[in-house]
Order: sequence, then structure tokens, then C-alpha cells
Amino acid sequence: TPTPTPTPDPTSTGIRNLVTHIYTTILGRDPDAGGFEYYSGVLAQSRNVQTCQNTFRSFLTSSEFRGRNLNHTQYVEVLYKGVFNRTADSGGKNYYVGLLNSGAMSKDQLRETFINHQEAINYCSSSLR
Repeated sequence: TPTPTPTPDPTSTGIRNLVTHIYTTILGRDPDAGGFEYYSGVLAQSRNVQTCQNTFRSFLTSSEFRGRNLNHTQYVEVLYKGVFNRTADSGGKNYYVGLLNSGAMSKDQLRETFINHQEAINYCSSSLR
């Protein structure tokens, strides 16, 4: 009897790494199995930057994330690390923290600025390959 060919995992390493990264940087914890499978599957099926951006948005607007009660500096640091996959440069961090502190920009507006930034789009694109 021939051995059946195993079905390859449709989820690339990049997607699995992205989902783990989102959980650890945005929620500050390891992914739970159900959530990991769900988001990995959604991203693997679409392989679409907009779906990736919506995943960032979903995590950043979740009650779990809001429950972290981050101050403005922590919030900006999470956006840089979570959405751009890098540590905030001091100039950028100070600029965005200043906008939040002065009320010139809300956290929601800043979240959308980061999610729609070319750096986030590039991170999504490279992770979805």
C-alpha cells in the first residue's frame, strides 16, 4: 500500500512568526493554541496585507490589550515593536509621545497611523511570503 503524501502546512514560517510576534509584543504573552491557529489560518488563507493590518487592529483594540493600561511611552513602544517589528528610535518615540501627551493625537489615531504606515505594510508583506 502506498504511503499517502502528507499535506503540507499552508502556514508559512513567516506567518507563524508574525502571529507569535503579535501576541508577545502587543498582548505581552505567548499565544494560546486556539488563537494561534485561528490567526495563522486567517493570514495563511488570505496572504493579504489588509488582513495583516486588520489583525494588528484587532489585537490593539482588544479588551485584553486595553487592560494592560499602558502609559503613552509604553503604548508608543508597543506600536513600534508590534507593528514595525523594531525598537522605537528616540526621536520618533519622543515625537509620538509628545503628540499623545498634548492631546494633538489620540491613541486611536496613532494606532491607525502606525498600521497604515509603509513600514507596517512592508513588515506584513515580508511575513506573508
